[in-house]
Amino acid sequence: MKHALISSLSVLLLSARLAAAGTQPVWSEIGKDGLQVGIAVTNTAVKALGDIKADITFRNAGKQPLAINTWDLAAGYFGLSVLDAAGKPVPKLPPPMPAPPPGTEAGKKWQANRAKGNVEIAPGNQVSYAFSAPISLSQPSGKYFVVFTHAGLTTPRVAVTLTAPAGE
Repeated sequence: MKHALISSLSVLLLSARLAAAGTQPVWSEIGKDGLQVGIAVTNTAVKALGDIKADITFRNAGKQPLAINTWDLAAGYFGLSVLDAAGKPVPKLPPPMPAPPPGTEAGKKWQANRAKGNVEIAPGNQVSYAFSAPISLSQPSGKYFVVFTHAGLTTPRVAVTLTAPAGE
C-alpha cells in the first residue's frame, strides 16, 4: 500500500510537460552516450526554497536512442539540489522509502512499476519534467543556486533569491 502511494505521488509530482514558455534551459555538457541535461528555473524570486519550480529537460544529442527511467528521478529528490551562496547544499526533506526486497511480492510489483517509468528519447529529441525543490526547512534570506544532477551530468547553477515574507 505504501509503495502504491509513493508510486502515485511520484506520477503526480513528476508530470511530463514542455519547458515554460520564454524560459530557456541552461545545459550540462554532453555525456558519452549523448545525454544532455538542462534546467530552467521558472521562479527565481521566492519566499521559501520549497517554492522553487524547475523544468528539467533531457536531450539526446547523440546518434542512438537513449533511455531514462523517470521512476528513478523520484520527483527530483535525488537530482535537484539547492546550494547556499557558499555552494554548500541546503538540507533536503527525508528521502523516499527504499525499494522493497527483491523476490518478495512487493518487490516484484515495485520492479514492474519501475519498468513503466522507462522513457526512450530519439536522437535530436528531448523530454521535460517539472520539479519542486525538496526543501522544507526555512533558510535565511539571500542568494541561492539550483542545480540538477543525473547520470554524472550536472547543469550550470541557476541563481535564486530568497526574500522573507512581508512583515517578518
